[in-house]
Amino acid sequence: MEDVENELALLKQDIENMQNTAINHPIFAQICEWEQESTNKIQIASDIARADLFQLLAENANRLESDFNRIAQQMQSNHNSNYSKDDCDQRIDEIKTCRQNISKTLQSVKLITDHKIKPIQLIKITESGNQQDSAHNNDITISSSLDSIPSSAMGPSHDVGKILSKRSEYFEKIAGNAELDENCLVAKKTDVPSASIRGTILYSTGTHQIRFRVEHLSNNSIFIGVTPSTEQMTTTTFKLPSSFGWWDTKFPVIRGIQVESGAFSMHTGDEISLTIDCNEARLVYHNKRSGLRSMTVNLDFCPLPWQLLVVLGAGENKIRILP
Repeated sequence: MEDVENELALLKQDIENMQNTAINHPIFAQICEWEQESTNKIQIASDIARADLFQLLAENANRLESDFNRIAQQMQSNHNSNYSKDDCDQRIDEIKTCRQNISKTLQSVKLITDHKIKPIQLIKITESGNQQDSAHNNDITISSSLDSIPSSAMGPSHDVGKILSKRSEYFEKIAGNAELDENCLVAKKTDVPSASIRGTILYSTGTHQIRFRVEHLSNNSIFIGVTPSTEQMTTTTFKLPSSFGWWDTKFPVIRGIQVESGAFSMHTGDEISLTIDCNEARLVYHNKRSGLRSMTVNLDFCPLPWQLLVVLGAGENKIRILP
């Protein structure tokens, strides 16, 4: 009887140990990993779809604006000349056609499900063994269907399934007086001159996303983009013809040239993502507060593999890479 009581006490202790350590079961970490990878794939696919929609609408708007300018110029040039009724009718028909095209453009854009793309598989927990036999089986193992998630879960069009290698991005190379902190996840500087910082990962294939938070911003902005891995670093690397990216949502930099001008609108606290689509030679920049933009990278000037390029503008600036 004493032996039975001892075994029963050991069983009770084993049950208590199991209850106390359940939260640390390794499958919890697997679930978190699946959740993060699935969320990342959805976020990247969403950002790419938004960028495609923005570009499509902008191209149609530019084409309609060209038609408007042409008609307006014709009207202005013929303002003082004799304008026949047929000429007026023709202009009116052209204007009506342009207005109809606006409606057609808006109605022609559709959001569809691409059935060629494999969906993200959901997960579940199973036991290897019959639950009814559990009293006679002290070696029950728990498994899940995590392995059923395909590596190409978001399809080949943008190769979203290959997002985010197991390596995480960190800051590494510096040109200027910037400092790296918190295991190289934070880049900061306090003096006036610009400073350039590169990431560690070489991007040559697939689609990847890097997330940032602007933790401090003085009187200037922060450049986020890419540069070839072979490019020499300078404090103003963003001015080189091989640099592509953004100072701000409204200020793209193409081949080292800032193609627009005005006041920067980046704020302290902004969260920004940079999606790098190597197969399409494309970048998508998304500031959650101020909007989303995309650009095509000219591989003649910026050949693969690429590296992340961040330039801290004049003044005291600080940026963090988010997990």
